[in-house]
Amino acid sequence: MKHSFYYSLALHLFIISIFFIQFPFFKKTPNNEMVVVVDLVKVGPETNLKNNSKSETSQASKKAQATPQSLEKKESIKITKTTKAKIEEKKKEEKLDSKKEKKIKSSVDDIDSLLKDLEGSTGFNKSADKSKDKNSSSKMYDSSAPLSISEKDNIKAQIEKKFTNPIAMNFKPGELVIKLRLNMNEDGTIKDAVVLNSSIYSAKYGNIFTALKNSLVRAAYIASPIKNLPIDKYQGSDGWHEIELSFDAYFLMNS
Repeated sequence: MKHSFYYSLALHLFIISIFFIQFPFFKKTPNNEMVVVVDLVKVGPETNLKNNSKSETSQASKKAQATPQSLEKKESIKITKTTKAKIEEKKKEEKLDSKKEKKIKSSVDDIDSLLKDLEGSTGFNKSADKSKDKNSSSKMYDSSAPLSISEKDNIKAQIEKKFTNPIAMNFKPGELVIKLRLNMNEDGTIKDAVVLNSSIYSAKYGNIFTALKNSLVRAAYIASPIKNLPIDKYQGSDGWHEIELSFDAYFLMNS
């Protein structure tokens, strides 16, 4: 009986020891506490530091008060300098303008004096100019004069506009010239149109010339009445009631 009791006791102790070893939560974790070291220093009844804060603040305030006044003085000095410079520039410009005006006046006076000298030297006279104007006005237009070149060209141009080219042939300038005589009324209508030089070109050009002259006569009748004719020059030996005009075939073909 005693031996069995001892055996069971040893067995229970063994089991309990294993139980404590295998389960760590039965163990007590050590407290990891921070250790702080504090030095104790003796404090005197009064501080031994220099009192610089008051002096620094007073100096800063003095500077702050002084700076706007100094800036205002500087700005006023700058403004006065700029205004003085502007005033001087304006004075210079006024002087230059006055000099230019004097030069212009002197040049104008010189020109006037030169013109007066020229009038005196050339013997210029207004009465002479008036007499010239009267003579020129009297020579402006003469109704008894024959038709001018421009007046004849006016009649030719109106006929050439109505001309149609009947043949495909090229002529040289002056190679074939058709002379046409026109008899007209006072209103410019053509009573008769006759070619004067048919005998010269008929033998050489034959049907070509007849086609050209017939086309020219037809154009004259189509252009009738002729416009812009001077009525004063209708009558007389050189009047346009009967007029002869020359038409170059080269210009008729190329008009």
